[in-house]
Amino acid sequence: LHSVPTRRAADLDVTTGITDGMAAVKVLGQADFSSTANNRGAGSPSGCPPTTGVDGGTLSYPRGVLATQLGVSTWLFVTDTNNNRILAWDLTPGGIAGLSNGQAADYVIGQQGLDYRSSNRCPSAAAANTLDDPVGMTLWGNGRIVGDRYNDRVLGFDLGANGDALVGAV
Repeated sequence: LHSVPTRRAADLDVTTGITDGMAAVKVLGQADFSSTANNRGAGSPSGCPPTTGVDGGTLSYPRGVLATQLGVSTWLFVTDTNNNRILAWDLTPGGIAGLSNGQAADYVIGQQGLDYRSSNRCPSAAAANTLDDPVGMTLWGNGRIVGDRYNDRVLGFDLGANGDALVGAV
């Protein structure tokens, strides 16, 4: 079960059931459970391309979370809205328990690397490999369908049978 507070994603282990007031077991986007700063305190840098303080372990307004099986691989996807990207963690090696708090994502969709956050890969115009304020995500076979808010469109990404197309998604 995944929860998306404003600036972090938290994972709850519900394998033994759900209880009132249960605590999350992992946190992504922050180094610990009590931190809440946008991009871990770096804020939302602007400019072209803004990279200061943004990396694969930071989040700025995550709006969607999706965990899914692709063939033999298990993936966790988070729409990182204010950083104009989707981050992907490979959960295959050990599931949620295999992640460390604040762990950097394995892959990024919508940016040229994990340390970028510009809309449409500034200064580029909207293209098939860019995002501007992604807000939601759903499954479609081996792909993900994503709402791209400020480009007024919906994009579909084919990730391959085991997520192997993610390697070329950056």
